[in-house]
This record gives sequence, C-alpha cells and structure tokens, in this order.
Amino acid sequence: MPMVRESIIREAILAAVICAAGIPAHLLWGVKETGPGRAELLTFVAVTSLFCATLFLLSSGTVAWVLRQNNRPAHSAADLGLFAIWCSLTVWGGVTTRFLD
Repeated sequence: MPMVRESIIREAILAAVICAAGIPAHLLWGVKETGPGRAELLTFVAVTSLFCATLFLLSSGTVAWVLRQNNRPAHSAADLGLFAIWCSLTVWGGVTTRFLD
C-alpha cells in the first residue's frame, strides 16, 4: 500500500507542475499581446494547462494499471516520461498561443 500512496502523491505533484507551467511559459517566452482580450488569452492558456494535467493523470493511471506487477523504478520512470511529454506540450502551447487577426 505505501507504493500506491507514494505514486498518487508523486502524480498529484507532477500534475500540479504541469498545470502551473503554461501561464509562466506564455508570459516569459510567448508573444506579448496588448489590448483587449489578453485576459481571455491567459484564461485559454490556463484551461489548456489544466486539460494537459488531466490527461497526464489519466495516462499515468492507465500506465500504472498496466505496470501493476512491475517494481517501483518502472512506475517512476513511466511517470517521469509522461510528465516530460505533457509538460513539454503545455509549455509549447503556452509559448505559441497568440491572437489571430
């Protein structure tokens, strides 16, 4: 049971990091938008980040179910691999989000 608890805590922390990665990526590296609609754009980036975090939790839960007979390093490696994929997509989405005229 401790492995399950540890896995849930690890996945929750990684999902929170994914959720928090989009807006700073947009503000630091994204196109600097001015004028009306900037708040809506940031809201869109936040919703996209939340969606990626949700998909991370779903995919990590599926992988954990598939790897239920394997050892702890396999679960950790799978979680870190999925985290890298979903966090990269979140940052990429935050950086490339812009208004279309």
